[in-house]
Formats: sequence, structure tokens, C-alpha cells
Amino acid sequence: MTTLRPMTSEDADETYLAWFRDAEIRRFIAQVPRDLGAAKAYVDSRLNDPRCRYYAIEADGRRVGTLKLERGQVGGVVLGLLIGVAAARGQGIGTTAIDLGYQEAIHQMQAVVVTAGIDPDNTPSLHAFRKAKFGLRFYMDHGHARVVAWRAG
Repeated sequence: MTTLRPMTSEDADETYLAWFRDAEIRRFIAQVPRDLGAAKAYVDSRLNDPRCRYYAIEADGRRVGTLKLERGQVGGVVLGLLIGVAAARGQGIGTTAIDLGYQEAIHQMQAVVVTAGIDPDNTPSLHAFRKAKFGLRFYMDHGHARVVAWRAG
């Protein structure tokens, strides 16, 4: 069973930091914490930002990733997803977490639309967002391919 629970400062641990050493994650994440101090500073900054809700994704009681909801433009929430445990990828956990995050954004944050920026080469993420009923729009930005996923409330 996949669930979301609020992140805590204690979640910025060696397990969390190890996720960012994974080559597949480093391929799609622009900035990664280089040490525990940087990981804790990042997690604490998200926890202390009133525009942000930061969750641990748990599958069968085991922390396997994170989901971030951040207020964007008026009525919008931006969703960020990270499945840190390689064995948890491709199991439907991301899709379930996206749907849980979407429900939280719509019902608790009163969002009218939820969006996510996705690297067009991140096929598993594109697939998970499609399965979670998000539309995908491909576009060019200064010569670089980009994808925005969106789902209205």
C-alpha cells in the first residue's frame, strides 16, 4: 500500500542522501545535496516554507521517495516526485503517489490545476503522470525540449 506522510527533519538521513547518488536520479534532478548538512538544509527549507507541503512516500511502511506540493501561480500547485529506491520504480508507486498528491492539492490546498515539469527523456515519469490522468504538453524552450504535465480540478 502506498501512502504519503509529512516529511520531518529526521528524514534528511543517509537513506535520503543515497537516493541522490543514483545515476538515474542525478540524470533528471538539477541540484542534488552533496552531504547530510545540505540535505537537512533543503528538507528544513521545504518544511518551513508556508507555500510548500513536503511528503515522504511510503510503500508497505518503507520510505521509498518524496512528493512535494508547492503553490505556484494563482490557483496552481506544482507537484514534484522522486522515487529514490530503485526497486520501487515501475511498481505503480509513483502513479499512486501522484494521485494522492493531486487529491491533497485540490481538496486541501484548493488548487484549480496541478502541474509538473518533466524532462522529456524521463519516460517512467511521463508514464506515471499519464496513468494518473495528467495531460502532457511538449514544447520547445530556447531550443530545449520540455514537458509540462497538468490536471485540472
